[in-house]
Amino acid sequence: MTQMESKTKPPTTGRAAICLLLNVLILPGTGTLASGKTEYKRTGRLQLALSLTLVPLVVASALGVPALSSEWAHAWIANFMMISLVWSVWSAVKIFRESLRSR
Repeated sequence: MTQMESKTKPPTTGRAAICLLLNVLILPGTGTLASGKTEYKRTGRLQLALSLTLVPLVVASALGVPALSSEWAHAWIANFMMISLVWSVWSAVKIFRESLRSR
């Protein structure tokens, strides 16, 4: 553990709940970044990058762009969106559990 990580306090239970809601309702990765924990910054950035990469693909697919309107493209996009969502929820649950342990 680095010196900076040891100085960051665990988030409160309320903040951890908000992180979970942000990850589920807004965009995967936003809640992980909102936790304020140093060790979750890289994870949050990766989750957010994956989510932001997929948003234009979803829109293009919905608009019927030929390269993305095939059944296999829909399946790949849906799978990666699900991976992004599950990963961010898992991170938010870790943050929430950490907040409960620090009470």
